[in-house]
Amino acid sequence: MTRHRLPTLGWTLLQVLAASNLVGQAAPQPTPEPALKVMRPKPRPAATAPAAVAPPPATRPAPVSRAHGPLPLPRPSLPIRADDPDVVEFVARIGATMQAGDASVLEAAYDVAGLFDAAIAGTSGPPALIGQFRSQALGWTSGSATLADELRSGSATLQLLRVREGVRGRPEAVFRRVGVDGGVNFFVYALGRDSSRPRVVDSLALSYGEWQSETLRRRWIASLEVARLGDRAPAAELDRYEPEAKRIQGLQTAGQFAEALAALVRLPASVQANRDALFWRLVLAQKVGLQELAAAVRALEARYPRDPAIDMYKLDVLTGMGEYDAAVAAAERIAAAVGGDPYMDTIAAGILFQKGDYRAARARAAQSAAAEPTLVNPWFALLAISLAERDHSETAWALTVLETRFQQPIGDLTAMPQYATFVQTPEYTKWARSRPAPGSVVGGLPPLPPPPTPVRVGGNIQEPRKLTHVDAVYPDIAKQARVQGIVILECLITPAGEVGKVEVMRGIPLLDQAAIDAVKQWRYAPTLLNGVPVPVIMTVTVNFKLS
Repeated sequence: MTRHRLPTLGWTLLQVLAASNLVGQAAPQPTPEPALKVMRPKPRPAATAPAAVAPPPATRPAPVSRAHGPLPLPRPSLPIRADDPDVVEFVARIGATMQAGDASVLEAAYDVAGLFDAAIAGTSGPPALIGQFRSQALGWTSGSATLADELRSGSATLQLLRVREGVRGRPEAVFRRVGVDGGVNFFVYALGRDSSRPRVVDSLALSYGEWQSETLRRRWIASLEVARLGDRAPAAELDRYEPEAKRIQGLQTAGQFAEALAALVRLPASVQANRDALFWRLVLAQKVGLQELAAAVRALEARYPRDPAIDMYKLDVLTGMGEYDAAVAAAERIAAAVGGDPYMDTIAAGILFQKGDYRAARARAAQSAAAEPTLVNPWFALLAISLAERDHSETAWALTVLETRFQQPIGDLTAMPQYATFVQTPEYTKWARSRPAPGSVVGGLPPLPPPPTPVRVGGNIQEPRKLTHVDAVYPDIAKQARVQGIVILECLITPAGEVGKVEVMRGIPLLDQAAIDAVKQWRYAPTLLNGVPVPVIMTVTVNFKLS
């Protein structure tokens, strides 16, 4: 009987990446380091906010499989929508239990068998090989155990951003993970329905840029190549370096990152070109230095020029090399890719702070704080900016908000060099006298600044620049009735650039709702008034014309 074997090096590489929370994992892994660095969101006990803001990274949305064509989603196939009440409740329950450090709800709902079905769909192979691959595939999890450990220990937080209709025809729940040091990653869970209940049918860690079903698909294709070509298959050539990969993994575990990276880049080019090896190089390079990280990003981009994860890693490289405008553009692309995220405005604020553009940095941080009031990071950005500009009233205000609203411990500022000027001012004296006594319960929280009054486009107020356009879907009933024309809408554009309230100024009954649905998906660059983002009222037109 012919014996079949599965390529082994790929699984070793996936285990390494699982330890960095980049892909799903087959067994418990060490606690990962944050994928990328952002703003330092502490003071921790005995210290207060940082004197400078460090930028962070992030990542991009869920791509369709590139290597082997679009994959079918796993089995659950009953109708499901992002706004189904049970889907909303299901996603909220996953977020709440994960934040509490409990991965059981997510793992129980994860259709791992469906991942296997998707991986081998449209192919055929020897039954023995299929059986071996199935046993390995069913050992996978959603990769949530390590994340749950982080959340339980308080070293990271998880925030549900949205449930959206995904590009593959299924709803997707998008979560943001932020570490205590500001490291950020995004996790996307594709949803299906099985026997009328919601299920998780696929998942994506955006720092890796590939769905788990796509990763399994690559492993399966490699296995088929080995079965067909034997030692002449590329995956078989990779396996010859399995012992060296184990040695490099040992160096990494021992904290010898430079040595591990040097050994990895000495491997043959064919081995280094493996997708998982490229990401392993990124993980190691982040521990070694900026030049090494830049080289690792170039290697990934040369092999996969459109990979969704590239902007995430480029962000640190561009900022570290002083290419601040390009770094801000990368942050904006990342935010757009996940459907918008106020935290990325904080990241942009950090980049602009390093550039020395304090006015723009303040506007981004204020926009972030207004869009998501529970975010603490923007207030550290505002504090750092106020210290740099010696705006002592703003410094006192930011410290008050951090200490009372967010319960951040503030140490002895007189012992901190970055506050040397501030502590000599009347604003410091007033702030110090108004602080709550140590250990006392804070009676009231300072209110957020009142929302700015909307301004109307016209005169000196220019129409904001559109970032995202979505065409209206022409209703079939309107087409059949040969109805066409222009719908005029009045829209409120929020400080974050999203379309809020929409009113019909001049409408056509069969076309109004289609126009509103399209415009609600448009996104604009924030409108700044005296350096502060403000809401804008403007009219837009949607033209429906029969061909």
